[in-house]
Amino acid sequence: RAVMVAAFLLLSFVLRFIPPIFGIPYLGELLYGIGCSLTVSFYAFEYVWNQLGWSVDERIRFFERRWAYFTGFGAPLTAATFFLSFFLGSAIYASAFPLLIMLAAAAKPKVQTDPSSIRLFYVPAIAANLACKIRIPFLTPPAARVK
Repeated sequence: RAVMVAAFLLLSFVLRFIPPIFGIPYLGELLYGIGCSLTVSFYAFEYVWNQLGWSVDERIRFFERRWAYFTGFGAPLTAATFFLSFFLGSAIYASAFPLLIMLAAAAKPKVQTDPSSIRLFYVPAIAANLACKIRIPFLTPPAARVK
């Protein structure tokens, strides 16, 4: 799960620099902001999903079907920290994130009548599976390292 979220955030970071190459100046920043917003939402709801005992597949399916809700859920905190200095943005993030966790616990995202999901975690899931197959040393449990 951590590798998949890290790969998703890395993909958002890479997408930040591609549009300016083609002469579209602010599209990359918008894509990066959306990626950060989705990541904030995922982390906030992670606590709720752990309490519910959901598997990673259930979490991702739920998240991908309600991508618009989760983009909006993380947008205020992302916007509050996006345009500030690192230290001020970090202070606001650290102060406001517990509030997001409480809001996530109380949230009841509606079931969409149109199940239009976007496979947000397709590429990150491939990266996570690849990382597990090649057994990157710091990602492999100690028991699996024994030869």
